Amino acid sequence: MIHTIYLQLIVRLTDINDNAPEFVNTPYETSISELTPVGTTIFQNIIAKDKDTGVNGLVEYSIVK
Repeated sequence: MIHTIYLQLIVRLTDINDNAPEFVNTPYETSISELTPVGTTIFQNIIAKDKDTGVNGLVEYSIVK
């Protein structure tokens, strides 16, 4: 036996991740010695802004070797 239920579903989309972060004051360039201790601050103020809202507007940084 098959049961079918019909209902009205309302989806409210508050934001989509459609804006890429924009970096301020680019390019960021520096040189460091290979003897620089781990944990040394290399850049103090790297700023990126994202026009998305909520979690879609959060910007994270990482350095990949």
